[in-house]
Amino acid sequence: MIRKRERHESVGRAVRSTTVLLGFLALLVASPDHQPAAAHPANALPAWPALGEARRTDRAVAPAAYLSHALDVLQTRDVFAGRVNWTEERRKLETLLSQRPSMSTARSLIEQAFVDLNDGHAALRPPKADSATEPEPVGAPIVPHGRMLASRVGYVLLPAVSGDPDSRAAGAYAARGEQLVKAFANRGATSWVVDLRYNTGGDVYPMLVAVAGLLPPGRVLAFQPRVGARTWVTYDLAAFYANNVKIMSSPSPEVRLRRPVVAILTSSQTASSGEATLIAFLGQPNVRTFGQPTYGVPNAPTTVNLSDGYVMEYSAESDVDRTGRLYNGPVAPDQVVAVPKNFVAGDRELHAAEQWIAGRNQQRQLWMWVAALTLVAVCLGLVLAYLGHRRSRSSRGG
Repeated sequence: MIRKRERHESVGRAVRSTTVLLGFLALLVASPDHQPAAAHPANALPAWPALGEARRTDRAVAPAAYLSHALDVLQTRDVFAGRVNWTEERRKLETLLSQRPSMSTARSLIEQAFVDLNDGHAALRPPKADSATEPEPVGAPIVPHGRMLASRVGYVLLPAVSGDPDSRAAGAYAARGEQLVKAFANRGATSWVVDLRYNTGGDVYPMLVAVAGLLPPGRVLAFQPRVGARTWVTYDLAAFYANNVKIMSSPSPEVRLRRPVVAILTSSQTASSGEATLIAFLGQPNVRTFGQPTYGVPNAPTTVNLSDGYVMEYSAESDVDRTGRLYNGPVAPDQVVAVPKNFVAGDRELHAAEQWIAGRNQQRQLWMWVAALTLVAVCLGLVLAYLGHRRSRSSRGG
């Protein structure tokens, strides 16, 4: 009986094994992925491999598609894509992936592409647990600060700020900047220093609103994608717009100054939106920059979600100033100021800016005197001409 039961169990195990195998093969054949290679579109994954190679090859297919998608985005949308020979770049990275096919290798190779592009914004960020419910930072927000300098010069330091234009942090930042400009203008400030040396970036709109009183209306700057039309940021004395869509209003629209003399301070830490704020002032005759070349990422970044939840950031647009000049690297100041090894020598950049402002104010006063004297001379000439005309008429009448 025992042997008979064992024989029946052995037969049953064989039948069950055969049934599982046949079922697996049926599923495999019925799978939409298990089709002849000719039935796939050109960009589809290859057909399933033989059973003996299924696990090893399936692990290589997903990373290959993952890497290819990321490279497609960089090749077609990154503003620095022209720096790379993409035929050679893809061949190199795909070969490296084939030697060690895994998702971690694919991510490392995407980061290698960032290095080859020399894109300072490019990054690969792991997925967040729940980014939709991420709270705003607690505590006092970081805001601009400043002081009145000698000779009626208002000094405003704009730090970095993060957050959407409608966030609490952005609103507090913009309001504080305009409060400073208004207060200094009421105290007689006629010239300005805007300090961007410690501005590492964030959101450009609260920075622009903070010093809106120092900017003329009209086009302020633009963002140029690799392919397509540029987006112009404009200002109408009440709000900033991107292609006529309102982005952020000015909290204090009554603060407006006509063509003020503005000195901008920059350093190697001035980056991203800090550079965009700098570029918003460029192209005007009453503006001059001092310090060191900026960090060199005057670009608007954007993100794309990858299949595993990672987020790829890259430079999607280049900054353009009001004259149409495009920037894709460090922005050099008009006057380079050597950085001291210690602070004994004082703030050299600020001192250079104050000297230039003093010179511009002297020139302005001189021109005002010249204009006044010219007006007096014209009036005197008209009076003398009138008197001469009357005398001539009197002599003819006599």
